[in-house]
Amino acid sequence: MLASGKFKTREAASEELYQLGATAIPSMRRHREGLTDAEQIDRLERIVAKLTDHAFENQIENFLQGKPTDLNGWPEFEEIFGDTPQVREMFVDLFREHPYAVKALGGTKREVLEAITKVNSRLRQLGIGISKTPRRIDLLALLLPPTISDVETDAQYDIGIYSLLNLHPANEMRGDPAFGEPFTKVVVKWMDKSHLSIRDRVLRIALDWKLDIARDLAIKTLSQNPDPQLLSRTIQALASRGTLADTALLAKYLNDPTVVVRNHYIGSTESNVQIRDVAAAAIAHLHSVPVTDVGFIKPASHDILGIIIEDLVVHVEDPSDRLPALQREDDSGDDNNEPGEELEIEMSAEEKEAWEDIKKQLEEHGMEAGPRELKQFQLYQLQRRAEAKARETIRRNVLKLMRGGEPEASDLEPVGDGNLKRSAG
Repeated sequence: MLASGKFKTREAASEELYQLGATAIPSMRRHREGLTDAEQIDRLERIVAKLTDHAFENQIENFLQGKPTDLNGWPEFEEIFGDTPQVREMFVDLFREHPYAVKALGGTKREVLEAITKVNSRLRQLGIGISKTPRRIDLLALLLPPTISDVETDAQYDIGIYSLLNLHPANEMRGDPAFGEPFTKVVVKWMDKSHLSIRDRVLRIALDWKLDIARDLAIKTLSQNPDPQLLSRTIQALASRGTLADTALLAKYLNDPTVVVRNHYIGSTESNVQIRDVAAAAIAHLHSVPVTDVGFIKPASHDILGIIIEDLVVHVEDPSDRLPALQREDDSGDDNNEPGEELEIEMSAEEKEAWEDIKKQLEEHGMEAGPRELKQFQLYQLQRRAEAKARETIRRNVLKLMRGGEPEASDLEPVGDGNLKRSAG
């Protein structure tokens, strides 16, 4: 009938096939495999597509009425979000907009990877996160396939999730009575699997959202040999969400001089922030002791982050009271003028080596390292010694806390003058 030479006959045949309903779809698909005529193939495919759409809409209507369903992905979705009218509406919206993401729930690794690729492509096509605000279903399409499977995502995919989680729909979702708790659990699963290269940003979200995963993720990250910046964020996370038991993990960093925030320059009275500073402050915070009580010069506490890393500076002696001779030298306009007072410092081997390097660098630029340059170098070394002494005081106070003691004002030793000797010039 579909092959009839008369148009009306072909139309009537098409209508008869359509009236057979969805139950005939498998037979039509088998029949289509044996056809060679283009028009017959086209007609049959249009009938199958129309019947499929109609059957799907009937299935969706029944589903929204709360009836049992065999829709792909629903068992996995229901396990996470439960079964309410709002949840079913969300599932249908997700199914219509990102069907590949839904069908991948509980699917094979290949299906999950294909869904991840298609979700990314679809979101880029829609301009989500760039020119358009993401919807809830966009967040779920990104998060669900990898988090309920054992598929590992790459850094680029995780950056996409991180970017959308920073936009306001994520906060709305967290506050939703029906979806907030399960949605947060999905985010937590993603955080636990997140790529190490964006762990710093993931920890920041975990802290901002006050999630307990921040502690577990921080402990996990410590075992992954993080770089200094990530290490400082990890220690900060433990300061915020950790327990007293975690201070044992932090103690080994009390001697780590790696710089994570650079503030120090000649004449500066604010030190660089080092890993050992962050560790010491975290331990103090976990003992509910203000960081100023153990020797830092700024409060540096934060309700959400625990400690503010950039504020963890130790005392560095102001050299201004040691510069009268230099000032007279500058005012005279005569660089060869000998200062009336000299500083004599018994330099360590490391300091001597540093001074020799400075002299070489000056010589390479056609300059000479004279008394004035030496005095500047010596003052800088005095600052470094004072800084080192302040850090040693902090370390002792923190170790006392860990032994069960409470630091008192008398425990905080004043910064000395670093073996300074003055002699008349």
